[in-house]
Amino acid sequence: QISESVDNTKTEWTIYEAEKGTWPEGMVSIDSNHEGFTGSGFVNTANKLNAYFDMVVEADVSGAYTVKIYYANGSDSNRPIQLSVNESIQFTEIHCPSNSWKIWDFTTICLNLKKGSNTIRFASVDPQLGIKGLANIDKIAISNNVRSTIYSLDIKNAGLGTVLINPVKKKYATDEVVELKAVKS
Repeated sequence: QISESVDNTKTEWTIYEAEKGTWPEGMVSIDSNHEGFTGSGFVNTANKLNAYFDMVVEADVSGAYTVKIYYANGSDSNRPIQLSVNESIQFTEIHCPSNSWKIWDFTTICLNLKKGSNTIRFASVDPQLGIKGLANIDKIAISNNVRSTIYSLDIKNAGLGTVLINPVKKKYATDEVVELKAVKS
């Protein structure tokens, strides 16, 4: 029998304020006219296709990282965003309206980062005609503690013999290979 559970270890987050990012001249304004943001302001990109800004983040090890993007979208339209890491497109998502520019929401995604410095580009894309520009972006939070499903094995002997397990552990991670061998006693 295989049991499934979620790893509930405490997650530690590193916060990066969006206004600390970089962008081409005229592409972004740092605004503070909508309450509820953190830091000194939030990023408000130009309302045009391919508007973007970059943020540099650090990774202790290469691998999958959980990323929370905090945003406000007071428009009545979805705001598509494309995320690239080190010039490689990894994710496209829709930031749904949050009903007010003063209501900050977040979305959680997974990005692959290399050890050291990584440049994340936040770019507007236009999968639906007429939708241009990003939602206002306040900050991102990053953790390398990607929540994963954990499995435990419960071996029941149905007759004579034994089952050998390699490796012998209490819990196994997703995609971990476990060898089971039935031997006659």
